[in-house]
Amino acid sequence: MAADIAGTREGAEMLAECAEALLAQGDVADAVDWFARIVEGGEPELGPHAALRIGAALVDADPEATQAAFRYAADHGLGRVAEAAAGNLRTLARHDVPARTAPATAGEVAGRAALGRGRLWASDGDLEAARAAFEQAAGCPVAEVAAAGLAYLGSTLTMLGDQDAAAAVLERAMATGHPRYGAMAATDLSTVLAARGEHRRALEVLRWARGGEGPAASMAAVHLGLLLAKEFGDLDGGLAEPRRVAAAGPEAIAQAQGPDGVGSASLRLAEPALEESDLQGAIRLYERAMDTGHRS
Repeated sequence: MAADIAGTREGAEMLAECAEALLAQGDVADAVDWFARIVEGGEPELGPHAALRIGAALVDADPEATQAAFRYAADHGLGRVAEAAAGNLRTLARHDVPARTAPATAGEVAGRAALGRGRLWASDGDLEAARAAFEQAAGCPVAEVAAAGLAYLGSTLTMLGDQDAAAAVLERAMATGHPRYGAMAATDLSTVLAARGEHRRALEVLRWARGGEGPAASMAAVHLGLLLAKEFGDLDGGLAEPRRVAAAGPEAIAQAQGPDGVGSASLRLAEPALEESDLQGAIRLYERAMDTGHRS
């Protein structure tokens, strides 16, 4: 009932009461959902207050959503709400979180809140709830938020076992051209394609993702190396990829850690190197695995 009249003062107050009760019992994602409805409803006083509460609720889970929410509350709130939001932005800046100066719209706050609660639900294993949240984020008018929503939605559909739907969504995420979320989507898409036996298309996708930004770009290079060596017998090309990531320095190595990270890939590629009598190459790969701190 409250959601149906969210744009009114009465509806916003009812939603706020629900959200605060959910937050008090630890249901952060559900609470953020209700707060976001208040922001979207446009109630002039409680909307900025709800944004302030979104920022506080997601401060550990989603720094970008937090920044957007605090910025909106600081710019549109009154009195203590605006002061608290501005103070929170200054506090984040003191902890090496770049202060956001660009204005934020209600639509962006709601979209980023959807991303934040989607991640929370995904981490709790509630994939259906996460899917719905990411679908909402994918419809955000802010291009970066929409790209992120598509990338996370595609990943979630993969985990739900709907590979065809996942592939279609991940293709859309790639088509946004976003250097970070496009690369993330491409890396996930390559896994779907490889499972289908579409290895050449997977290579194309990984090569594209490798030129992106963030952890996904580093992981794409590692996956590319493994695919070249395993499916195409290109040991030299396969060895070059984890070496290239490792040569980029500690940050790139840290970004590419995981089940198929630089350390793991180095160990897995060392075996075919030995089979090809490339003893020096195998030694360097074992050394690289040790340098990255990989534990087998």
